[in-house]
Amino acid sequence: DLAGIAGRARARRGDPRRRTRSAAGRRTRQRAHAAGARADRREPGGATLEGDWPFTERHPHDGDKVAAALQPLRPDWAFDTWPVSQDRWPDDALVYDGVVITGSPASVNDDSAWIRRLEQLVLHLHAHKKPLLGICFGHQVIAKALGGQVSTSMAGLRVGTLTSQMHHHAAWMQPPQPTMTLYAAQEDHVVALPPGAQTFGGDAVCPVTFYAIGRHVF
Repeated sequence: DLAGIAGRARARRGDPRRRTRSAAGRRTRQRAHAAGARADRREPGGATLEGDWPFTERHPHDGDKVAAALQPLRPDWAFDTWPVSQDRWPDDALVYDGVVITGSPASVNDDSAWIRRLEQLVLHLHAHKKPLLGICFGHQVIAKALGGQVSTSMAGLRVGTLTSQMHHHAAWMQPPQPTMTLYAAQEDHVVALPPGAQTFGGDAVCPVTFYAIGRHVF
């Protein structure tokens, strides 16, 4: 699934459409979530852009997983989810505080209209220095949209835990760790970084596991 946007634009309470979105997410595998109305009284919050298929029964959309992981850290935030592979998009992504683009069973090199449109959204967000986090497919589509290159790994599909050697640490990465081990299901990988990007870590098969651009893309 593809997920995406965290911000201040949606009301957490008193919006019946928000309750409808939550119920719909439990009832169906890929039903689009209706956008919550902008409220005069804004609260911090977040939203996600969803992609193709459910990932787990507990969080049937990858966007739900992102929101569930962030909610304990930002309990006063609200999150919206957008299934962009079904052509459901926010009217204005810039109203959010940040954007998260999650994984997807799709390849960034697929000839799909929604992927091309997503690349244009990445360019738009980057131009406005909007905080942008890419996870797996999201990490790849950001790189490709901004001038990098993504190709299929010669190692083929890798599923399980992958350990990356950390070559660089940002100031917020405390305490610094020599390695990072994460779950992954990966066949494509970034082989050339976009201009201005810095590699943080990788391994022998996937040399670019983590990268950053300035203070707004990771």
